Amino acid sequence: MIETQLETLPLVVTVWHQPDCGHCEEFLPRLNEIAARYSSCVPTALLDATQNEDLSDALSIEATPTVIVLRLGRTIKRFDRGLNATEREQLYASGGAACSR
Repeated sequence: MIETQLETLPLVVTVWHQPDCGHCEEFLPRLNEIAARYSSCVPTALLDATQNEDLSDALSIEATPTVIVLRLGRTIKRFDRGLNATEREQLYASGGAACSR
């Protein structure tokens, strides 16, 4: 399952969204642009909260978009909202310092 995969990754950015979320529709394309640049060293998992209810409940996802950075399955950063451009860039740059873009 997805939980097992998330627990084994050294670092992963999980982005929780819902199909009917207007904020998500605005946020995801901007995040995907940055995520693509760091994809070789900082994976991103786009997770639909309506399709992964058990995991979203376990992580207390109450609103979308929610961004959670996990290291070996443990939360190291959490944003219960979308991120502005600077925050998005810093999020990936901090985890991808060893990444050659």
